[in-house]
Amino acid sequence: MPGEKAAVDPMPLWRYVRPLRRFAFLRSTFYLAIVFKRWAFDGRWLKPETFEVGYTAGPDCWGYESGPGHERLVRAAALLDGVLNGGRPRRALEIGCAEGAFTQMLAQRCDTVVAVDFAPSALARAAARRDWNGQVRFQRLDLMREPLAGSFDLIALMDVLDYFPSGRMKAACEKVLACLPSGGFLLLTAVKQADIFDTAWWSKWIIRGGRRIKRHFKEHPLLTMVAEAELDTHVLAIFQKI
Repeated sequence: MPGEKAAVDPMPLWRYVRPLRRFAFLRSTFYLAIVFKRWAFDGRWLKPETFEVGYTAGPDCWGYESGPGHERLVRAAALLDGVLNGGRPRRALEIGCAEGAFTQMLAQRCDTVVAVDFAPSALARAAARRDWNGQVRFQRLDLMREPLAGSFDLIALMDVLDYFPSGRMKAACEKVLACLPSGGFLLLTAVKQADIFDTAWWSKWIIRGGRRIKRHFKEHPLLTMVAEAELDTHVLAIFQKI
């Protein structure tokens, strides 16, 4: 799924933020308006058709094969290695597999992988990426709108929840946890946003930005955070289900 280029809002209103910095409440309200604007007018980011356009433009539309995007996947894999400590999950689920860059890393660490995405072009490219030798199964899934079934020792949820409105994000969280047995691991990555999304008076109810998404999972009674890292653009965390 998408990286930082797709998840950060291209808002021409940013130039009005600086004068508001000395007025905390006004600045907070301004950012709240930005959130509502995105939900009201940028609903295209919730639709598979929008992502299909990106894939038709050419391969590696999220920059996962080189540069910072690839380095982020490598860092996530290293964080996972530290938690697994030589262990090998029997079944893994990757939600938002895109073109299979991280799927390949998961296949090196897990016995079997179910890799899902809601964009058909992404799944086709991921399946054709290499000979998976039956170890990886690809299938279409819209996490926001469809049920999730099965039991997995490891679930990777990377750069996906940035697009979900708060209510749907919370519902997706519960779907994912229902498929994670006690002792299972959840790998989460999300795009960082301005600090105010984490500190504003409304951030408890309106979840926006990687740090706030991570906090929501950290505060969940069924999860404990066992590893975390912060990059320039993303937060990374691994949780274990109690």
